[in-house]
Amino acid sequence: MSSIRYAAIIIILCSFASKQKPESKIIAINRQLDQWHKSASDSDLDAYFSFMDSTCHFIGTDANENWSKKEFKEFCTPYFQQNETWSFTPLNREFNFNKDSTAACFYETLDTHMGACRGSGMIEYKSGRWFLMYYVLSLAIPNECMEDVKKVIRNENITDNKND
Repeated sequence: MSSIRYAAIIIILCSFASKQKPESKIIAINRQLDQWHKSASDSDLDAYFSFMDSTCHFIGTDANENWSKKEFKEFCTPYFQQNETWSFTPLNREFNFNKDSTAACFYETLDTHMGACRGSGMIEYKSGRWFLMYYVLSLAIPNECMEDVKKVIRNENITDNKND
């Protein structure tokens, strides 16, 4: 066999060996997301924020909560330092990968101190690991409660405007 053919076979085999199967990617990402939630529960600030890309945005349940990673870390630091963080337990999670499986959108259902919540976000594989690019946390409000929730929100907006 010529050295060119041999080199081509090695290159092809190495390219297959370095690619994770989608199932293994899902397992790896699930572990990282589970660890991210656990890091918050354990008040481990460094571990929690190391999963977030430098360009990550965290969008919380309040309409005013749209933080860059830096802003969110500044907000969270006192809570982590005082061990007054949150505990979110994932109940299920779904992924949609891009064509080459280097990025994925996901959503998850969470059991939290606020009740049922949903998290959604985007992760990207770069520099040999997965990074969280953005995360959106939202409350799962039962439809039959929506009118009451809308009244509370309207009253809050009226109160906020009176204080301006």
